[in-house]
Amino acid sequence: MSYTVDQQITFAEEPDSPYTVRAIGPRFTILTRSMTEEDREQFEYGGSIDKIMIYSIIDSEIKWRGPHNLVFNPYDFRTTAGIVECLRDLEAGETEMSCRHTIPVLRL
Repeated sequence: MSYTVDQQITFAEEPDSPYTVRAIGPRFTILTRSMTEEDREQFEYGGSIDKIMIYSIIDSEIKWRGPHNLVFNPYDFRTTAGIVECLRDLEAGETEMSCRHTIPVLRL
């Protein structure tokens, strides 16, 4: 799997919601997309979706994607600085991908 920053990626599970590659490391790639009305219903979110980012992390070694394993999200996925901080922590082993919420990478 080879990606470039700003590349649009579409997954089989979410064909109408492309993600944008935001940061690439030796092992992990972080992607984001804006929250949609469908997401609002799925997550039962009642607030404004204007500034909410959905993120996914790809582990290129095991070819799975999903969120990190932290209960409270310390990273601001709306900013490059927050995304780079998350990537740095993943690569350093200070945080990991969730074991319960990952799925195989299936691209369209």
